[in-house]
Amino acid sequence: MKKIDLPHTIVKVLSILNNAGYEGYVVGGAIRDSFLNIEPTDFDIATNASIEEMQSLFNNLKVTNKELKHNTLLLCFSDMNIEITSYRDKEKTLKGDLLLRDFTINSLAYSKETGIIDYNNGIEDIRNKIIRLNGNDDSRFIEDPIRILRAIRLSGMLKFKIDEKTINYMFANAHLINDMSKERINDEFTKILLLDKPSLYLRKYFDIFTSFIPELEPLKGFDQNTPYHIYDCLEHTLVVVDNVEKDKVLRLAALFHDSGKPHSYTEDENGIGHFYGHYKISVDIAKKVLTRLKYDNNTIKKVLKLIKFHDYPLTLSEKSLKKLIHKFGQSEIYILLELKKADNLGQNPNYRNRLNEIEEARLMIEKIIIGDNCFSIKDLKINGKDLIKIGIKEGKEIGYILNQLLNLVINNEISNNYDDLIEKAIEFKKEKDDYK
Repeated sequence: MKKIDLPHTIVKVLSILNNAGYEGYVVGGAIRDSFLNIEPTDFDIATNASIEEMQSLFNNLKVTNKELKHNTLLLCFSDMNIEITSYRDKEKTLKGDLLLRDFTINSLAYSKETGIIDYNNGIEDIRNKIIRLNGNDDSRFIEDPIRILRAIRLSGMLKFKIDEKTINYMFANAHLINDMSKERINDEFTKILLLDKPSLYLRKYFDIFTSFIPELEPLKGFDQNTPYHIYDCLEHTLVVVDNVEKDKVLRLAALFHDSGKPHSYTEDENGIGHFYGHYKISVDIAKKVLTRLKYDNNTIKKVLKLIKFHDYPLTLSEKSLKKLIHKFGQSEIYILLELKKADNLGQNPNYRNRLNEIEEARLMIEKIIIGDNCFSIKDLKINGKDLIKIGIKEGKEIGYILNQLLNLVINNEISNNYDDLIEKAIEFKKEKDDYK
């Protein structure tokens, strides 16, 4: 019998249940992870107590937060969150509850007294690194289609294979995913994108993902018909996704950066393919999808900005790079370079000369930033109050003049010092007054 060292908080909650005459078992992923010698991050407890009985039992327990959902009591402690759920089956038994869970590897229970309880060969599947749907049919997926995405995510996270019967059920029920909460789709999809090599799963289960992101479908098999590319649009996209860091914004930008290519394709007189303005269509597609999947506005804004500028030519001059830093900011400029680098890695190896250019740009940008240069209005040595003192009215005029001054500084046409800036601001004011 494998002994699992349970955290003190879990032992305390189980003791409260047991002392009141109720059953209490740690269930699900925590047992699976413990068996794999992975430290669990979440703990779930199953009990034969009703939700009303649980509320009464834990009413006086000091927690940071307590909330109810679907016969589940969520207890938020300072060191962990614990979900306590009433047995799900009609008979309210542990066995019935475990057999209703998603996968055999998650259908495990544990208490100090009983050790691991396994009614469905979950331990054997863990040893064999297999993800298998619970039950003899696809009922578990029909009950909750998000489990289809969870199977993919667990496969990537644990490096387990999904058994063929389960895979068949996944594809057969993929159309149901789109009817589920967009927030839940978002959560599982993002976790899949943040796997070590998401291309393995995006490629194998592409038809599942396009069930709720049909906008990606045109990428598959679309020949770019240009010497710069050896992959079709989808394979190029997957290479780019793999080659950016495990960051939500970067992975989303990589996934959608060329989504507009099939819609902007033209051929020149030599039969070479071009995608003029494809970034604009890609931005529109990404905005539509990310909004539909309920991504937060800040994430959407950053992703769209990266897509818009992913093909922006790098000119290795201080003046040009200062303008780029101004557009992106000192931290986000490096994220753009990361995307551009990954984009180049997804092209024909004979045309990867841009990698040296990107690295040279990065070194120049570092030098520019260290040099205490001016990239934004807040970096200017004057502000709106200084302009008001010389008689410029509050409002749009101040913003306009500050932007004009910033452009002059970035272009090295004037120095970023108070006297020069004030002198130039006075000139702008006089020109405007004379025009009136």
